[in-house]
Amino acid sequence: MPADFFVSRIGAGSLNKQGGKVSGLELKVEAQAQVRVNLARRHLDTALYFASQCRNIEQAEGTLPWPQPNWNKNQSYAVGAVLLAVAALEAAVNELFRDAIDHTRILGSVTSDQMRLLATLWPEVETYPILRKYQVVLTACGHAPLPEGEAPFQPCADLVTLRNELVHFKPEWDHELRKHKKLESRLSTKFAQNQLSTQSAGTMIWFPHQCLGAGCAEWACDTVRAFSLVFGQRLGVGTRL
Repeated sequence: MPADFFVSRIGAGSLNKQGGKVSGLELKVEAQAQVRVNLARRHLDTALYFASQCRNIEQAEGTLPWPQPNWNKNQSYAVGAVLLAVAALEAAVNELFRDAIDHTRILGSVTSDQMRLLATLWPEVETYPILRKYQVVLTACGHAPLPEGEAPFQPCADLVTLRNELVHFKPEWDHELRKHKKLESRLSTKFAQNQLSTQSAGTMIWFPHQCLGAGCAEWACDTVRAFSLVFGQRLGVGTRL
């Protein structure tokens, strides 16, 4: 399991003494393996798999009349890709804080003092929004935060918004779209609409049907990886995903 982290701990020995002299040595060694499981990369790998399944379905059935045999499955894969891409983003920064708390391995150019500062900040930062956690890490380690109005921060903010709309979904009538229309305006130019939806004979609203597909799923994965790369370069730890 490449994402797992192992620590060994050795217990103390004991000496037997007679008349103030050491007459024998009894050394007791207790080895205890501790396992810490990380999930950020697993989440992203799964998101990438779901995105590839979306693409396979759209390539195989993109010219068939809607609804295609795997229309529902395609939508489900897209939802999974979005949710797990964001889960990977959050898990990665949480794991970084855990590395600082454990202080058991080197985090690139992050100093020991900076790791202790991150460990001290964690109880408060734990409940922060995902992207704010990343900004806290950069600031605490003496780096400028990522500009929020440009890539890679802004696409990630868009992605988190989409995730939130899926997780906290509230239906709207097609003739009085409000939040869903705002979401369309914000995201519709970021990726291609679902290829299967183009075969619909009637009018299909953008969110969720035209939105969720291979284009969206691949964009979610690419967005998270691009963010992780730039963040890791700025912090000096390499990509976490």
